[in-house]
Amino acid sequence: MITDFIFCIFCRYFYMTLLRDPLMRYLSEWRHQRLGNHWEEGKLYCDGKRVDLFDVRPCFNTETWFSVTLDEFMDCPDNMATNRQTRMIADLTKSDCYRRRGFKPAKRAYLQLESAIQNLQTLPFFGITEKRTETQHFFEKTFGMKFKSSLEVFNDSEEEELISEDEFINMMRFVELDIHLYLYANDLFQHRLEQL
Repeated sequence: MITDFIFCIFCRYFYMTLLRDPLMRYLSEWRHQRLGNHWEEGKLYCDGKRVDLFDVRPCFNTETWFSVTLDEFMDCPDNMATNRQTRMIADLTKSDCYRRRGFKPAKRAYLQLESAIQNLQTLPFFGITEKRTETQHFFEKTFGMKFKSSLEVFNDSEEEELISEDEFINMMRFVELDIHLYLYANDLFQHRLEQL
């Protein structure tokens, strides 16, 4: 059997991301979970090693989290939806990965946010989900490419109608780092657009 491999010595790879309004992103993940969808197959890694379940425990004991309420979703201490954008952009080795020992929560949060901001600064391109037209323009100018059609308009109004004011206020605790990152990203995004 002959297998073709594409081996690229001189390829350049670009990392990029789209940031989304943290509250709407959190609600979207809750909606995904309550419909019975889950990340059970997803494995957590940090520093090249698989994360121990002692450090991160699953939020549910059944096969899915079907019909989970928002309060139940927020009550899980190891909910991966909490500050997901910051965690996924940060270098978690700077805050000892997912281990609970070693750093106080406030210090861990600071290190993750600082790392996420530094990493965002190094990306040649990132977009803002709520700014589709500007994101498309930024991408096209950055990479010298043209989209065949415009990006679709994004509507979060459905998620806004699902929660009470108390739930909204409570949810702010679970996206605090993401809010800081999102506000910084919006400023940096605007600055880069102006430079174009």
